[in-house]
Parts: sequence; structure tokens; C-alpha cells
Amino acid sequence: MKVKASEQRLYKLINFNTVKTFTRPSRALGLLLIFVSCAYFIFAAWHFLLPKTFPLTSSEFNAQSWVTLTAAYAAVAGWITSSMVTIRNSIKQHTINTLLQTRLSAKYMENVEMLNKCFMTASGKTRKMSLELIASEDTNDKEKVAAVRYILNYLEFIAIGIKNGDLDEMLMKSSLRSILIGVYDISEPFIIQRRNITNPPNNRIFADFTWLYDRWIDKGFVEIPKDMVMHEPFYNGADHGYIPEGRYKIADLHVGGDECCITLKSGFSYFKVKHDVIAKYMK
Repeated sequence: MKVKASEQRLYKLINFNTVKTFTRPSRALGLLLIFVSCAYFIFAAWHFLLPKTFPLTSSEFNAQSWVTLTAAYAAVAGWITSSMVTIRNSIKQHTINTLLQTRLSAKYMENVEMLNKCFMTASGKTRKMSLELIASEDTNDKEKVAAVRYILNYLEFIAIGIKNGDLDEMLMKSSLRSILIGVYDISEPFIIQRRNITNPPNNRIFADFTWLYDRWIDKGFVEIPKDMVMHEPFYNGADHGYIPEGRYKIADLHVGGDECCITLKSGFSYFKVKHDVIAKYMK
């Protein structure tokens, strides 16, 4: 079924592509700890709850054996836990060092100042790069494009580090989220132009940067403000009512006939809302 242009934004919000992060060392150690713990407690339960089916006799597996087994389990669990803490602390320290080096880099600050000067309004809003600027042969315009490319490459590096678990995402998000979103708004035409140089388009160009943008932008959410909640009816089959105040995850989109509606989820509550009603609240 052909989807109307006014409904394409909904599909983009709900079905945007995400890339799974690679298995991090701390997660692998966590799984190992769970496996070792399950094996120990299953073995203990088998021995005490089902003694008749236990393969070892009481003489073969006595109290001394339990002391040895428990000590071995405690040693392994302690080693895994300390390793997880060490890895976590080293990742945080590496993240802090990366952020500090960025602030101390004269080259980075020079390019950031160029972006602020050329693509930020006095009110703090961003201006997108124009295709004319991207294709310009003027020296000043080339410097502007080079500044955007430099910041994009830096944020691509940050995104790769986060995806591979080498950088702490929460620290980076707290420090760089607004910067990353602003740079994306400025550089989106440049990214599209770079990808379309080849035929077919090479979507791997700045792929990790755009992945991180999608991850941090909170697409797929709708914020219903308090002063609007009693003015827009929702429906769910035969039930009718009003949209409660709150932040909702877009759980589903349904298009049928001339009707387009979305399903909003808040906790365990679901609300089916017509597209033309909810579109004004979407980010």
C-alpha cells in the first residue's frame, strides 16, 4: 500500500535503522559470572534436593569437597567481579581523558569556533550547509567545509569508540549530545552529498556518526504537554477518551484505507491515536 507523504515521517520515526553494539568485555564477563553461578547453584540443588539421582556418593563428595568447591566458586566470582570493576573504571578514565584532550586541542577548538561562527544564529539555532557552499571553490568556503569535515571525523571516531565499548556512552552523551545533534543538523546535506558521489550511494560514509545520532535523538517518542491533554481525543476500538499527559514510545503504526493511526505506549498502557491528531506533538 502506498503511504502518503505526510505519513512517511512516522515510518522514519518508528522504523529507523539501528546497529547493535558489539559485545563488550564487561558484558562477556557478566555472562560468565551468571554461567558459573548457575552451574554452582544447580549442582548444589541437585545434591541436596535430589540425592538419589546425584552421581556421587556421600563418601566421594563430602563436606570437605563442598568447602573446596565453594572456595573455588568464590574465587572465580571474585575475580570476575573485580575484573568487571577494573574494566568499567578504565573505560571511564579513558573517556574522561578523551574529553579533556578534545578541550585542550587547539585544532579542535578552532574548527568548533568556525562552525559556531558560520552555521549558528544569534539565538543558538543551526543553519544547514547549502549545496552551493559544499561545491564552492572559494578559499573561505573550503575552510568552512573542512571545519565541518574535521568535526564529523572526530564524532565518527567517538561513535566507533562507543559502539565497540571503548568509551563510556553515558559520559559522552552528557558532554556531547547537544554538540552531535547540532553538527548533524548542520552537516546533513554534506553527508548526503558525500554518499551520493558513488553509484549506488555509499551509505557507509559517516555511518557510525548517523547511528549515534539516531541513538541519542530519541526518535520514536512523543511528548504530550500538560496544557494540550484535554483537547485531543484518542480512540481504541469502541473506547474513546483523551490523551493523558506524559512521554510515550511509538510502539506501532497502522495504515488502512483512508485511516492512519499510531499506537503510543506509556508503561503498560497503550493508546491508539489518529495520525493527524498526534503529528503536531512529534519531535
